Amino acid sequence: MKPTIRSPVARQRTLDWAARLIMAALQAATRAGVAPATVDHLLDALRAVESEQRVAEKMSTRAPGARALG
Repeated sequence: MKPTIRSPVARQRTLDWAARLIMAALQAATRAGVAPATVDHLLDALRAVESEQRVAEKMSTRAPGARALG
């Protein structure tokens, strides 16, 4: 089960932090010459964070008082 962050600001900050952390890990992995599968996993994680960021943006543009399902 995914943890729920109710505050849109906190959610966006968390996603931004996660994206920066994954990007740093990707850069370090590339410099270190790690296995391509590791880089693929990091890219998948970054794509997932970016997807969540798009969802968060959509939720933040909803009418005030609207609640997200799920």
